[in-house]
Amino acid sequence: MHKIAAQICRSGCMSSHILHLFIKGFPTKIYLSGGSWKLKGQIEEVLSQFNFDRLKVLCVGICGDWLLDEIGKYTIAKALNCLPSLNNLSLRDAKLLSDKDLNTIISSAPLFKSLDLSWCKYITSKGIKSLVKKLGPISQEVYMKGCIRADAMSILSALKKLNCLEALCMAHMDTVTDKFVKN
Repeated sequence: MHKIAAQICRSGCMSSHILHLFIKGFPTKIYLSGGSWKLKGQIEEVLSQFNFDRLKVLCVGICGDWLLDEIGKYTIAKALNCLPSLNNLSLRDAKLLSDKDLNTIISSAPLFKSLDLSWCKYITSKGIKSLVKKLGPISQEVYMKGCIRADAMSILSALKKLNCLEALCMAHMDTVTDKFVKN
């Protein structure tokens, strides 16, 4: 189903009606990607009817920050731990996502095993350290490709605390040096 949604997103034909059909029945996985949306301004109505309690996977791809803002209105803004089942989140290319936003998201979904922050250019070392502090025991995958404000050496000790880590991506980060890799 997510391949169909991805194709519709890429073609720029996603509408609130089509999105409503995809989330009808409260799925446990939602994959949305692509930048050409007809939803802006209409998604509020669709998301207000969605029950996020069962959601395990949310990949918003390169939908743009406005989609994260809309999702935030109906989930994160309501209360802490309002995404109790969410364990896989992709915020790839959410260019305006800040450390504060990341901290709020982490607080609302305490079971993250996989988190993709690739190309989130405002995430800093402080945000990554906070992420590790809260999710260290359970995180298995962390993707930070292109997080240019996070300094590899300053987050090294925090990354070593990710006990269950199976995948770590720090590509396109200028601060990843031979010294970092050796440590």
